[in-house]
Amino acid sequence: MNEDTGYATIKLDSWEKAVIEEESRRDDFVCWLRNPPREKWALCLQRSENDTIKGFYPDFLIVRDVPETGYVIDILEPHRGDLTDNLSKAKAFMRYMERQPSAQIGRIQLIRAGKDSLTGHKKMKRLDFSRSYVRDEVKKIFSTTELDNLFLNDNLII
Repeated sequence: MNEDTGYATIKLDSWEKAVIEEESRRDDFVCWLRNPPREKWALCLQRSENDTIKGFYPDFLIVRDVPETGYVIDILEPHRGDLTDNLSKAKAFMRYMERQPSAQIGRIQLIRAGKDSLTGHKKMKRLDFSRSYVRDEVKKIFSTTELDNLFLNDNLII
């Protein structure tokens, strides 16, 4: 952070920028926080990969002001589909959402860059684990290929 101006410089890749741009256009958007890996105060979820428990720090915490409930926190993870930890992160999101009171947590999303099936334009595709039917589908899968197929299902992604 620059102490003279009060502004922090945060480096984001193109996917992360696209997600923040989409979020900041929402009517209920308040602010966002980069969730830094391995900081004592950062949100860390547990994921299991090859029978080993590992920490997982989702990229963004988004604060929204929802008229019915007040402030909610969304947990967003833009992530490349070719990385080997996708399935373990999806399962971690599923478990976390099932344990959290819905009033505290809004959306929990695993996000990939893709194309809109109707227009062919670039679109951030989101699996939203706050939706029970998404969690139900993730419970059934056991491979990265099956997770990839969920991102192709227009009925599951937003």
